[in-house]
Amino acid sequence: MVYLDGMVVSYFDIYFLPCVCLTAIAFFLLHNKLMERRVKWYFYALIIACLVEVFGYCFEIWARTWTKPSILRTAIDALGYAIRPLILYLVTLIALRSSSNKYIKRLLAVPTIICAVAGISTFFCKLVYWYDENNRVVRGPLFYTGYVMIILSVLSLVIVSATIAVHRENKYEVSFLAIIVVLILAGIYAEFMDRGVMVRCGSVTLSTLLYYFFFQTELYKDSILEEHMKVEKQNAKLARQEAELAEKRNQIMVSQIQPHFIFNVLGSIEQLCNVNPKKAGKALHSFARYLRTNLDSLGRTGLVQFKAELQHVRTYMALEELRFEEDLHYVEDIETDAFSLPALSVQPLIENAVKHGMMSKAEGILTVRLSTRAVVDGSLIRIEDDGGGFDLRETPEDNRAHIGLSNVKERIRAMTGGDLMIESVKGIGTTITIWLPKGVTNENSCG
Repeated sequence: MVYLDGMVVSYFDIYFLPCVCLTAIAFFLLHNKLMERRVKWYFYALIIACLVEVFGYCFEIWARTWTKPSILRTAIDALGYAIRPLILYLVTLIALRSSSNKYIKRLLAVPTIICAVAGISTFFCKLVYWYDENNRVVRGPLFYTGYVMIILSVLSLVIVSATIAVHRENKYEVSFLAIIVVLILAGIYAEFMDRGVMVRCGSVTLSTLLYYFFFQTELYKDSILEEHMKVEKQNAKLARQEAELAEKRNQIMVSQIQPHFIFNVLGSIEQLCNVNPKKAGKALHSFARYLRTNLDSLGRTGLVQFKAELQHVRTYMALEELRFEEDLHYVEDIETDAFSLPALSVQPLIENAVKHGMMSKAEGILTVRLSTRAVVDGSLIRIEDDGGGFDLRETPEDNRAHIGLSNVKERIRAMTGGDLMIESVKGIGTTITIWLPKGVTNENSCG
């Protein structure tokens, strides 16, 4: 406890609470991952300056009880003389965090530099202030220089606040800066009237505390807004992907319902009507099921079980065997069917194998083989034919088939994370392998 001017001043009242508040801000800054590094350092500097100011207040109260002047008191007071505009300058820098104009920032530092020079001058001359033999402050002709510089710093902060109001349109930040200006002006008044040490000390601490929590609130708000924007972008991206997948499904479906295939199948069924009406009825039923499966795939956005896709392949091959009879041989080797995949993934590849295999095979029977295997990291589907094959480096003549293969590949990658590989050798045949990663399922998979 210190007895001063008829009142007892408690170190606890002056020193403890402001220091706890400033230390708490420093602790929060240390664990703050949202704030920019540059702005964080501004706050660290502001906290240090405020702590120096608080300790300076405490030291000043203690030094007033001395009977003789001391070089230590001169040094501490000189430091405090420069610290006050520095605090305002740091608050202004934080407010100007988005500005890249170095000249304005240097210009705003002028009041702090002038006060620093004025404080240092007290060691050599009596222009600003000095201490008499009784350790009392005697004001010099330039004593009010510090107050003028602080007023200039406050005006700079007011101008910055007005700029923020115009350009950033952030009314909340302007309001907080206005509160800070009022608090600091109250501290200046208390110091000018040589009273209210607690007002001076509290105004600086409270200003820093308020501005930090405002800034943190803004950071959290920006963070939430940024996350919201990311979610919106992701949703838009997913919507685009869904639209692209739907378009690819439509393209595949349209490519499956080709006029020449329909005419050929109907022609074969017409011939059977005269020779074997019962077989013609079964063929017509298979053809209707083939068309219905293609049309159902238009509205299907999820995966289907391989069993459903396999049934569609069998329906298609039954129709093709009706056309080509003994010239086409279809073989299955299904080891596993416990997986899902995009609709119309395998059947277009089988159709492509039949079409190009029959066209490129000079003579003999075309064999198309469909097999599945379970592997460590997923499932493999393999479509093989012993047609004429082709050179992978050459541009395909049938652009529709090329687009169909690309669409199937992109859908498999987008919907399952799998892949599609093509191997072909002229005169030997073509092998298409689909890899589906382990665990690919879909709650809406159709059976």
